[in-house]
Amino acid sequence: MNIIPPLLTALLALVIFFAVHVVMWRAVQPKGLMILVAIAAGSFAIAAMVMMTAGVISADVWVGLCVYLFCILAYLHFYVGTCRALSARILEELMHANGAMTLEELDRVYPLQWIYASRLRLLVEHGWLIEESGLFRTTPKARFFARIIVALRRVYGITRAG
Repeated sequence: MNIIPPLLTALLALVIFFAVHVVMWRAVQPKGLMILVAIAAGSFAIAAMVMMTAGVISADVWVGLCVYLFCILAYLHFYVGTCRALSARILEELMHANGAMTLEELDRVYPLQWIYASRLRLLVEHGWLIEESGLFRTTPKARFFARIIVALRRVYGITRAG
């Protein structure tokens, strides 16, 4: 088995994925995980078709798919865990302020009230919470998910998270 064609397919799919992800994230509202999954699936399908049309790849396409999926999962972990994290945003603000800010200064550029409000709005939009007269209630899927999170935190011994 020649490993180069499947690796080239994975690389082409990653290039397509990154390009489409950047363009879509600048142009499409709302953004979400399902859009990323669709971009990931479509990118590999396009790359595989291009490589097969060029006669470069054969049945070894599954090797390229495994490499591609590993890279996509690693990227999504980075993107969600780092690029969209509150801690990353705080570090970014501190960097722009030459490395130091008071809590009051940080609150002016990234107000705590806004942090809660924006996240609660997203949770309501995606069906995790129901808002009734300013009171937020969990939906069945939110309670199910919260139980899983609590169980995982117990298993891993995580006492502080967020």
